[in-house]
Amino acid sequence: MKCPHCQNENPEGTRFCGRCGRELPASGDTTASGTVTLQTPSKGLQRGTTFARRFEIIEAIGQGGMGTVYKAYDSKIREVVALKLLKPEIASDLEVIERFRNEIKLARQVSHRHVCRMYDLGEEWLSIYISMEYVPGEDLKSFIRRSGHLNEAKAVGLAKQIAEGLAEAHRIGVVHRDLKPQNIMIDRDGNAKIMDFGIARSLHTRGATGTGVIIGTPEYMAPEQAEGRDIDHRVDIYALGAILFEMVTGRVPFEGETPLSIVLKHRSEPPADPHDINAQISAGLSRIVLKCLAKKREDRYASAADVLEDLSAVERALPVTGQATVRARPVTDREITVKFRLKKMLWPGLPLFLAFAAAVFVIIQLADRADTGRALSRVRPTAEASRRGAEIPPPSPPAEPTITGLAGGSSQSAILSFLTPLIKDSSKFLSEKDAREIESALTDLKAKYPKEAAAFSRYIDSIQDRIRQANKEREAGNIEASRRSYDRGESEMRKLLAQVNERDRAEQAFQELQEMKGKMAGASRTGRPNLLTWIALEKEKDASDAFAGNDFSGARILCGILIRVHRLSPKAVDEQRGLEALRELTAEIRGAAEAALAPSKQAWLYERAVTEQESAARMAGEGLVPRAAEQYILAAFLFEKAKEVSLESAQAGRS
Repeated sequence: MKCPHCQNENPEGTRFCGRCGRELPASGDTTASGTVTLQTPSKGLQRGTTFARRFEIIEAIGQGGMGTVYKAYDSKIREVVALKLLKPEIASDLEVIERFRNEIKLARQVSHRHVCRMYDLGEEWLSIYISMEYVPGEDLKSFIRRSGHLNEAKAVGLAKQIAEGLAEAHRIGVVHRDLKPQNIMIDRDGNAKIMDFGIARSLHTRGATGTGVIIGTPEYMAPEQAEGRDIDHRVDIYALGAILFEMVTGRVPFEGETPLSIVLKHRSEPPADPHDINAQISAGLSRIVLKCLAKKREDRYASAADVLEDLSAVERALPVTGQATVRARPVTDREITVKFRLKKMLWPGLPLFLAFAAAVFVIIQLADRADTGRALSRVRPTAEASRRGAEIPPPSPPAEPTITGLAGGSSQSAILSFLTPLIKDSSKFLSEKDAREIESALTDLKAKYPKEAAAFSRYIDSIQDRIRQANKEREAGNIEASRRSYDRGESEMRKLLAQVNERDRAEQAFQELQEMKGKMAGASRTGRPNLLTWIALEKEKDASDAFAGNDFSGARILCGILIRVHRLSPKAVDEQRGLEALRELTAEIRGAAEAALAPSKQAWLYERAVTEQESAARMAGEGLVPRAAEQYILAAFLFEKAKEVSLESAQAGRS
C-alpha cells in the first residue's frame, strides 16, 4: 500500500507508514500476514513492524533507565498506545517482573481523568513489555522550562488536577513513590496526567549486588524516603509540594552538586518561602507549599484531598482575570511526547539509607538531554576542580573507613561461622518440612549481633517471612505452596550469606588499601601528594561512604582500583605523567571488561564506562587535570563493575 504522504510502499494490511509514521487509508485487516513480526528486538523495533502479534510500531518516542518507549497501534484494543520494552537486565529478573505484575494489577484499578491508564504487562519470548495510555503533549518539566515559571492561576489549576489523581490512587492504596514533573504529562487540552504508578515500587526493593537498582529522584524525595524508613502516601504529598514550588518559582526547593547534598538539604534545611522568590504569588499558596514540604510527615497534609481543598480556596480568591488555561506546546506525530526519561539514581546494593545516598557510584541521569547534557555519577569531578587550570588542591585528611559495629572483623567472622552451618543444614530442615529451628536461629542472630544484623535486615526479615508463610501453608494442607515458600526462604538465605561474604571481602580490601597507602607514603621522597595520591585519597572517602551504605561490592571494587592508583603514584612526577598513568590503567581495566563481556559488548555499564573514558580524554586535552583524573577513576570503576556483573551472569548461567 502506497503512503499518500511520502509515497512509500508499505505491506498490505499495515495501518501506519513505515517511513513517515502517518496513518494509512483503511483497507482490510490490520493484522495481515504481510507485516513483519519481531519477537526479540535486540536493536529496536522499526516502523511498520508488528510486535507480540498486536502492536504495530509507529515510532520510537523515548528511552530511559527501564527501556525504550514506542508509539504503537494496539490492534487488540484498537487504540494508539505507549509501548514500553524493558531492558534485558530488568526483564531477566523474575522477582522484579512478578512485582511488576502485582503492582500494575493494582495500578490498573486507578481510573481517573488525571492518571495515565495502565493497560497490560506481557511477555513475548525474551521481551517484557508494558502498554499504557498514549498522551500527546509535553511533560510538566518541559512546560515549566519553556515558561520559566507559571503564574499562580496556572500552577494552582495544575496542582489541583495532580492532587485529584493522587487522591484517587491513595484511596485505592496505590502510592506513586517517584512523583515529579517528568512523570506528569500535559495533554493538548491542558490537562495533567500522572504517569508510572506502580513502576517505582516494583523496582524499589530490588537489591541484587551489581545489577540491582533503586529508583528515586532526590529533588522531589521526602526525608523519610531517602532515609529508607517505612513510607506512606505522604511521600507523594511532599513531592507535590516540591513540584508546586518549582511551578511558581522556576526552580526546585533544594539544589546541589550531588544527589547526597540534595538529600541532606531535604532532611535538614528549611525550604525558602516561595513568596520570597516570586512576590506575585499569594501568601496562601506559599503556606500550602510549605505545609506539603514539612520535614515530619505528621506535619504535612493528611491526604491529597486536604491539599485539594486548600488549593480550591486559593483559586476562589484569585481575580477572575488571573484564571488561565494551560495549553501544551503543539506537537507533531513524530515528536517525542510520552517520556520515560526518568532522572533516576541507579544504586547498586541494598535498600535506601541516608548514608546509602553517599554510596552512589553509578548515578545515571536520564532526564532530558538538553537539561543535563550528560550522565552524573557519585564519583565525579567537583565544582572547584572543574575550573580550567585549577591546581591540585591539598588532600583532605585521610579518611579511615567508617565500618561501624565491627572490631577487627571478629564480629563479622562470628556471623559467618553462625550462618555457614545454618545454610548447610537448611536442606534437612526443608526436607522435614519444619523450619522452626531456622527461624529461631535467625532470631538468635539478631539478638547476638544487632548492629551487624541490621545491615542484613532485609534478607533476615524476608527469610523469616518465607518460613512463617511456609508453615502456614503446610498447616493448611497446601504442601506445594509450602514447598515453594521453603525454597524461596532458602534462596534468600543464600543471598544473605553472599552479602555477608561480600562485606567481609570489602573489609579486607580496606585493610589492603591502608597498607598500600602507608607503604607509598613511606616511599615518597617529597612527602607531598602528587596527582595520583590526591585522587586516591579523595576517592577513598567515597569507598567509605559506600561501605557505610551497605554497598559492599562498590566499596570493594573502588578500593581495589585505588590500591592500583597508589601503586602507580611514583610515576606521577608531574600532572601529565599522572594522567597518562590513569589513562593506561583505565585502558587495562577496560580490556579485562571486554574479555569478560565477549562476544557481546552491549552491557549498559560497559557503554557508560566508554562514555566516561572518552569524557576524561577530552578533559585531559583541555587541560582540566583534576576533572580528567576523577573521570578516569569513574570509568575504571564502571569497567570493573561491568566485568564483575558479566562474570556473575555467566557463572549463574552455568549453574
